[in-house]
Amino acid sequence: MSDPQIIGSDFDLVPVGERIRLTREHFGLSQQQFGERLGFSRRQLIAWENAANAPPIALLAAIRRQFDIDPEWVLLGPGRKPLRDVGLKGTDRRKRVEKDVAKLVEAAGLRLSRRVMDSLVELILEEEPEDEKQARQKMLKTLRSMAMDMAK
Repeated sequence: MSDPQIIGSDFDLVPVGERIRLTREHFGLSQQQFGERLGFSRRQLIAWENAANAPPIALLAAIRRQFDIDPEWVLLGPGRKPLRDVGLKGTDRRKRVEKDVAKLVEAAGLRLSRRVMDSLVELILEEEPEDEKQARQKMLKTLRSMAMDMAK
């Protein structure tokens, strides 16, 4: 009997696989070492990292147990650094960053697509919370440069 799958076939597995890989790399482990610690084969891990298969619930439980990484982060993010507790903090942070990015884009006098805005939000979320201010300053400088180039 196989482990129950955690996500349906219509779910984008690429970001999930990437976050599994990021977790492994965060702890400096090879695929073989990571798989052994979690009780899965290297071959299974490769399939999940490459988004060839959906990971089972047991993988998320093992990641929480072995590395104290929130399963919600593995499934949905945010950012690229493994988080121990996403919960409401992650949601609140995302909403705050979305508002901040919208203000930065408005201050630069730009109108950007939702996709580009989401990418900018992800750039900020990749930073540690204490580094957000510096990242926002850099982003504003870049956005203003873009606006100037577009006005020419």
